[in-house]
Amino acid sequence: MYEENMSLHPNFEVLADIYTKYAAEMKAVRAQLTSPCDDIVVYRYLKGWKFDVPTTITQMNNMLAWRAENKMDLVRQQAAKMEVKDFPYQDLLMQCYPKNDFHGYDKKGQPVSVERIGKLDLALFLKLFTLETIFENFKYIFEKRALLQEEASARSGKLIRFCRILDLEGVGRQHLNPSGISMLKSILGQGTSNYPETLGTMFIVNAPWAFSSIWAWISPMLKESTQKKIHVLGADYKEVLLRHVDAEQLPAFLGGSCTCGCVPYIDPKAGMRELQVLRGSSLRETLEVKEESLPASVSWHLLMETHDIQFSVDFKSANGPARVLRAGSRLLGDPQVQEGQHELNEPGLVTFTFDNSYSWYTWKQIWFKAAVSQTVALPAQ
Repeated sequence: MYEENMSLHPNFEVLADIYTKYAAEMKAVRAQLTSPCDDIVVYRYLKGWKFDVPTTITQMNNMLAWRAENKMDLVRQQAAKMEVKDFPYQDLLMQCYPKNDFHGYDKKGQPVSVERIGKLDLALFLKLFTLETIFENFKYIFEKRALLQEEASARSGKLIRFCRILDLEGVGRQHLNPSGISMLKSILGQGTSNYPETLGTMFIVNAPWAFSSIWAWISPMLKESTQKKIHVLGADYKEVLLRHVDAEQLPAFLGGSCTCGCVPYIDPKAGMRELQVLRGSSLRETLEVKEESLPASVSWHLLMETHDIQFSVDFKSANGPARVLRAGSRLLGDPQVQEGQHELNEPGLVTFTFDNSYSWYTWKQIWFKAAVSQTVALPAQ
């Protein structure tokens, strides 16, 4: 609705007109608030609650209590002075979630955020974060976003919202984790309740075919006005994005010309060799452990996105019998890197076996790397 009205009516939601047209409603709301609020915030709440004044008053007072409880005024003061890279836990977040919450502006003057949801390493995310720590980061994101919208609105004289681009390339079953979904719902719920009417346009790109069915189920739960702001696109999205966002404001991987690297992503296949295990056959890789490496730690990383493979690790010392380090067992396809480590105290040869002899129809594609490093003993305390 917002995008449609902005294109058909260029003066739609001009701030001066808003404050005149809805002066009575805004005055009625302000009179019942527990703390003063800017007119633009009052209007966002009124619009979000369909200009129902009693409901707006209740929701805003809930928001004010939430802000006091979480010291959000202090967070805003700090966020205004900080760079995003210095937000709490931001360095950890960038290790597992490639995104940029502030990547320029679209052609309407809306701040743009880009999130590569399909590249989210959810397993690592859940190791690094609790709900409390990720919320600590998002408090600063929320406030920085609100500040940018207020500044953009002041410059344009119109109510400015946000443009979000969600890239689903790589989304799979590894992202359907109940703990992760629960944390996401909690963060989204706090954002929706305390920062209403801040979404202007959302583009969901590289949506897999299965997402269409999911979207058909989810969309009826959303407000009609929200549905109109969301564009679900497949792989053929670049022309649409460039109609809304200038090329220099759009990362190159989304069809733009920006190569600043500000939506960081570490390819899990970096440093790995591609292996192809033919149907009905096996493949072996070896790694020598030398005397000068002792005591040694042998590590391996394996990525196999589909199918399965029988995988084992064996060791044959220079002067002793062979022994099993990892018994042969099926590894199932997983977009996450699988890894292991083995400690050795004698030289010899490590053999990694990829057994596909049981499959007469399907060859297997694997990315693999292995390394040996010397274990450094810590001094006794």
